[in-house]
Amino acid sequence: MNDFHTAGMLPFQLSGFAGSDRNKGVISFAGYLPISEMLGLEAIREARDQLQAGYCPGVGPDDAMAGKVSLREQLLRRMVRSVGTMKVPEPGQMLWLSSPRTALNAVIRIIAKPGDTVLVEALTSAESLGLFKTHGLQAVAASSEHEGISIDSARTQIKARRPRFIYTMPTYGSPDGRLWNQARREELLELAREFDIPVVEDDTYSGLNFGDVVEDGKLMKQESARPIPSLLELDGDIKAGRVIYIGGIPSLSADEFGWPTGWITANSELIGKILEAKQTVDSGARPTVSEAELSRLSQVLPLEVMEAALAAACRARLARMKRLLTKYMPATRWTEPRGGLFLWVELPEGLDAEALQRASALQGVAIQPGAGCYASEARRNTARLNFCGMKEEEMEEGIRRLAEAADAFTARSI
Repeated sequence: MNDFHTAGMLPFQLSGFAGSDRNKGVISFAGYLPISEMLGLEAIREARDQLQAGYCPGVGPDDAMAGKVSLREQLLRRMVRSVGTMKVPEPGQMLWLSSPRTALNAVIRIIAKPGDTVLVEALTSAESLGLFKTHGLQAVAASSEHEGISIDSARTQIKARRPRFIYTMPTYGSPDGRLWNQARREELLELAREFDIPVVEDDTYSGLNFGDVVEDGKLMKQESARPIPSLLELDGDIKAGRVIYIGGIPSLSADEFGWPTGWITANSELIGKILEAKQTVDSGARPTVSEAELSRLSQVLPLEVMEAALAAACRARLARMKRLLTKYMPATRWTEPRGGLFLWVELPEGLDAEALQRASALQGVAIQPGAGCYASEARRNTARLNFCGMKEEEMEEGIRRLAEAADAFTARSI
């Protein structure tokens, strides 16, 4: 478990991956972030302005205002979602980086080396698969079920390929917003213990729970939305290093703020090695003072309230996208997401999503072909659509153009 690698680290440019679209004139369903207009910018700016007068760079990031909940305690609520007994991580067990993608990059650099294998689900984040490829890793897939990764398939792959680590997004992950049940999470951890393999839990989108609502600026939990523990919580032992947790705060991803929005929770040995290599890991790292400012912001505008407000907006966007797909592309089918930013769609048989991507680009529309979300045996008539990556008024026009591109492609194929 402690055989970390630092040699052969590869350069990495975040610009190689599609975030929320920044290209003028393009209606994008392809990114992995929400567009800035969905982030409640006015409320965030107001909270920030309230703090600026009393801001003191010399105060540490976890010094809370009297009677308020510290940033570290708020993040613990993200990592520990059931009753749980896991303690607040020690300072040496958490590290802020500029984004969740940068955090994953940092972890890969330390725990793996080119030529290693990583075990993933049959459907996996396209951005993460691209990052594994950048580092010279070979992703091998275990089949997936509604409840999560197939344990029998994972066991077979582990015995055959001996992966360096397991990568998962069990809570509202890309590309389909799936939510693993608790039993499947416990089974995966038992498998990881049996074969002594670390698990990287990417929990970037777990705050975007479609079961939560905000009323009068307060978070109201839905009774029917019983929290499912994170893998980190179920494992319960940060020091053992079995689970390496990556968190994210999509609600603060607007460029104008420049706050760190990704973090790693892991044992102090791994965090220390990342810090040693930090100059090559995170060229876009924010100074510690930004973490302090984020801590103060979270005490005026709690993170869970920001996340729940964004989740409510995402839920409304999802409902609208499904209505528009039914109207303009009635032959399309989809997997119902439980949270997150993405709708996983199945196009009519014979309609290749990569060909549709090229055709729709001519119409000023960007999509993520589903083939990029498979480590192997891709279904080419699938696509991942981000329903939060465009302006509200652009969604219908984007779907209409996408339908036109699909119709034109189908007509040429007949």
